[in-house]
Amino acid sequence: MENEVQEKKGLFVGRVIRVSSEKTLSVEVVSYKLHPKYRKKYKDTKHYLVHNEKEQVNVGDMISFAPCRPRSKRKRFEIIAIQK
Repeated sequence: MENEVQEKKGLFVGRVIRVSSEKTLSVEVVSYKLHPKYRKKYKDTKHYLVHNEKEQVNVGDMISFAPCRPRSKRKRFEIIAIQK
């Protein structure tokens, strides 16, 4: 399983900020970028909807997730590992 996780393309790590519905999580991914002109670091956040099949994740948990086939209009990611 660990080899599959490392080989999977587009792996993200983020914090669960909301349990939206029965099998859906809202996850926030934080990245730091460098401004091209002023060379100052700033925080950039993105929110993703992630499929939670087994419903074993709570708010505040860190998870790894990757792209999968579309589950709904905006839900296109699934959980790979939980990093509590």
